[in-house]
Amino acid sequence: MDNIRKAEIREKQYPQALEGYSGEIVLVGVNYDKDSKAHRCVIEKIRK
Repeated sequence: MDNIRKAEIREKQYPQALEGYSGEIVLVGVNYDKDSKAHRCVIEKIRK
């Protein structure tokens, strides 16, 4: 994930939603541009 998206995720405190989880967690982000019909998918694996 690019640094801007990671900062946005942390700023909005989305990681708190995962507080009860442990072990390996897979984070997936999908962006879709309706004009160009292009999509971008980013997958990041974390361990808690």
